[in-house]
Amino acid sequence: MSESDVPPEEFISAAELEKYGYCPLSWWYSREGADEADKARLEGGVRDHKEYERQLKLINEYEGASKEAEASVAIFSIVATAIAVIALIISIYQTVEWSYAAIALALFWLLAAALFLTFSLKYTDRALKARRTSGVSKGKILDVGAAANTGDRIMESKQYGLRGLPDVVLRIEDELIPVEVKTGRVPRGPLFSHILQLAAYCMLIEEHQGRPPPYGILQYGKHTRHEIDYDDELKWTLVNKLLEMRQTIRTGDAHRNHRRPGKCASCSRREGCSERLA
Repeated sequence: MSESDVPPEEFISAAELEKYGYCPLSWWYSREGADEADKARLEGGVRDHKEYERQLKLINEYEGASKEAEASVAIFSIVATAIAVIALIISIYQTVEWSYAAIALALFWLLAAALFLTFSLKYTDRALKARRTSGVSKGKILDVGAAANTGDRIMESKQYGLRGLPDVVLRIEDELIPVEVKTGRVPRGPLFSHILQLAAYCMLIEEHQGRPPPYGILQYGKHTRHEIDYDDELKWTLVNKLLEMRQTIRTGDAHRNHRRPGKCASCSRREGCSERLA
């Protein structure tokens, strides 16, 4: 598929893919505009995501402060050692008073190093607590803020006509790993619609960095995480869904993709749905 295959008006967002994966007909109705239930759900999701983003930014701040304190510890320790060596030399060639003065100065620098070591340990402890709270146990947090940022930070794939921005991007063992955070109920396993959305972020990162990420992370709440392999099968499924969506946009022919009355019962668009089961 070349760049000219996808006109700009047919670009599809990762969020739309999630809706389509849930139910193509519900997605089609959502293109007509959000209802009040959608707006309330969206506002609640944005609030939850902002709180999550705040926690992740605290991790970066604490870990950055800890590293700065560690650097200060190293500097003060080196200076204290150098002054102690000078004090030893002075004790051999100069008066004892000069040696005592140098030792006192070395102790001052050593105390300063101890103080910064205390700061480093304090910020490290805070960072570990923030990681436990957020559920992000490993990886350097490179980007935060899909819920609150738009514009030129949105990632795009011109080849596949896809756009979006992950909730979080981690660097783990020199790989960029997208994280999609779901703040609602925690399902028994990762949902197909959520996997589809995460696959879209993997594809965007693949085009951005020139190689595919080995996996993406679906996080439900703070403590339930699933690593989803980004393999050829998932990529093929994603490409096919994009083609299906564009075909639906051209024809306007959208239909329900399931036989689950419970799913229809929980759908905010069931009242106006021509194929509802409940």
